[in-house]
Amino acid sequence: MSHYCVLVIGAAPENQLAPYDENLEVEFEDRTEQLQSEYENDGAKHVKFADGRMVNIHSQEIRDLWQPVNKNDLLSKCELVLPKGAKIEMVPFKHAYKDFETFVQQYHGLEKNEQGRYGYMYNPNAKWDWYELGGRWAGAVPLKTGGGANKSNFGNVDIQKLSTPFVVLKNGVWHEKGQMGWWGITKNEKSDDAWDKEVKTLIADIAPDTPIYIYDCHI
Repeated sequence: MSHYCVLVIGAAPENQLAPYDENLEVEFEDRTEQLQSEYENDGAKHVKFADGRMVNIHSQEIRDLWQPVNKNDLLSKCELVLPKGAKIEMVPFKHAYKDFETFVQQYHGLEKNEQGRYGYMYNPNAKWDWYELGGRWAGAVPLKTGGGANKSNFGNVDIQKLSTPFVVLKNGVWHEKGQMGWWGITKNEKSDDAWDKEVKTLIADIAPDTPIYIYDCHI
């Protein structure tokens, strides 16, 4: 997961952040065709026990068979330790489930919508799953009087000491250096020079009485 710094310009910062909530259900992502292809052509690894039972390797039924490679390391990866006579086999989905609908419901946890399609609701503009005022960047708004704050009117900010944020959210419009993903991995990232120039342009016309805020956003 990733944390990144967002400079919010203008009143009602949480209202400005709201449209970018990952949990908003805005559009339906139709996965029907992809799921049908997966059901017909793909499969999953199962443990075949000595008594003939077949259990998906990610089933809760066999969770105790997953053991850490290094029991003294809390971050150690786990491996599947099979009991005597058991082996791993790849089982086609169309053999593991009685029909397509059962596969989608049990393997993916999806139900049909009113149009008989399978998928999920999501927010195509999602940028965060939670946020905090300041957070890891507490006090990052430098003040002319010294010290720092999480929020201030722009006229009180020491612009020369203001660090470049990863995102500027101005009047509800999201401007970003790059598309932030998990584990700090970004896509389509702009160069430092290009982004610094863009940020300076975004703050150039801010009135002194305009509030600004620093948020720690997480995705």
